[in-house]
Amino acid sequence: MENLPLRRLSESEMTWLKNRTHDHRPEVKSLACMVYAQRFPRQARNQKKQELSIQTLKLNIDGEICDPYGDLMYVKESYQVSQTPPAIVRIQQDGASQTVSPPPKILAKLLKWTVHTLEIFWWGEDYCGPADVDPEDAESPLWNVHVEYSNGEIQDMGSADDVPDPVLELLSALVELFE
Repeated sequence: MENLPLRRLSESEMTWLKNRTHDHRPEVKSLACMVYAQRFPRQARNQKKQELSIQTLKLNIDGEICDPYGDLMYVKESYQVSQTPPAIVRIQQDGASQTVSPPPKILAKLLKWTVHTLEIFWWGEDYCGPADVDPEDAESPLWNVHVEYSNGEIQDMGSADDVPDPVLELLSALVELFE
């Protein structure tokens, strides 16, 4: 395994290496997993994306964000997206609530895009700060997301630092549905 060529692996070489990641010998399996992860760093994420389907998503934004023109604007809104029944609820700063019921295909496409393109499953790992901050001392989050997947997994993540681009993209897509 350590002598695999540095060039792009052929299909048979990739298959051979992947098979070694399931070897019954612990040393071989460990080394194969390490080499596979080095060669294909996005493979674990891509495989996880295939297993995920969002049932419910809640997005809260409370703070200043940059609009598409680069200007700062204060936003305090919540969005609740549900597959069953297919609906999106927006609650604005003044407490006003709006609901849209997009066709199921449109909603499914939005949620699939959120998983596959925006990679929401890794936002906690990619965009959130360390979890060792005392909750009483911590600032209120600028954004937070609660996601429930069809496989039973639940995620809660957010940050008080800044709003990353994928969160802004999701916000923009949700806002568009209310225009």
